[in-house]
Amino acid sequence: MADAKIEISFKNQAGEQMYVRVKVSTEIKRLLKSYCIQKHLEYGTVDFYLEGIRVPRIGTIGQAGLKDDDIIDVVAPVFGGGPSNPSC
Repeated sequence: MADAKIEISFKNQAGEQMYVRVKVSTEIKRLLKSYCIQKHLEYGTVDFYLEGIRVPRIGTIGQAGLKDDDIIDVVAPVFGGGPSNPSC
């Protein structure tokens, strides 16, 4: 049923959650952009994961297999890391 609605939540690195109720026929990109607007983030500056796997940015929520009560983790990408010389 294309008009079925599910409730999913976004959880950021600070542990804050935002709940949304959406149709499974909604485009994922629209959902992710909506989250960014609500949180005053620029789309593309954060990554979205479901159970450790990056959420695709194309297709619908139903096509991606998102289910009721799923939690999407919102993560700011980390660049760089430790020292370039492993002996440090």
